[in-house]
Amino acid sequence: MRALQERVDQLQAAQLVLRHLLECPGRTPIRDCPYLRDEFDEAVDTALGLSAAVRDERGPALLHREGDGDE
Repeated sequence: MRALQERVDQLQAAQLVLRHLLECPGRTPIRDCPYLRDEFDEAVDTALGLSAAVRDERGPALLHREGDGDE
């Protein structure tokens, strides 16, 4: 039963991220929105097995690449 609840929680979190992605007023939300950057960073780190302590130590990810025209 606990595994089912964990999956429900994951799906609800994904739903919130997707809803925010659709409603975010930024021109390129995946690059400009700190909420989405944090959510994606956490999801990737979790998939890679990195702990929250590693994420905190590393600091925010840099999604904006120099020279991509969005400056």
